[in-house]
Amino acid sequence: MTEEEELWTFTLSFYALPGVSESCLRLQEEAGVDVNLLLTGLWLGLSGRGAIAPEWRPDPTLLQWREQVVQPLRDLRRLLKGTGEEDFREDVRRLERSAERRYQQKLLLSLRPHCQLPGNPTEDASKTLPLLGGGSSLLLQKAILDWPPKG
Repeated sequence: MTEEEELWTFTLSFYALPGVSESCLRLQEEAGVDVNLLLTGLWLGLSGRGAIAPEWRPDPTLLQWREQVVQPLRDLRRLLKGTGEEDFREDVRRLERSAERRYQQKLLLSLRPHCQLPGNPTEDASKTLPLLGGGSSLLLQKAILDWPPKG
């Protein structure tokens, strides 16, 4: 499995943990947190690749991808909710997920060179969480401590 595939598998699994999707969406809506960036950073830590260096700043072209590709698809999907266009809305949702996956691949390329030497994966992810806007979420902090899920 490639790093990109591992990242996407992690994203789907971590996001599906009880309460994680709700916490991520709350952070996104209330604090403007980039959830794909957050999940990519957490994966780097939890997979043993290291914490993101505190001085890292996002490449503006990455932000453009999010703002010009991912966000418009998300907005369209939300606009279609309850309009009776569920088949089309599902098509847009698939495109949105594809755009998010591609965005995460871009994020990974940008973040990878800015990882500190790996330490303890749980500690590395915990250091990354506040850097990427998720430090206020106790549920995400707990999910990091409980990763990987048992069973």
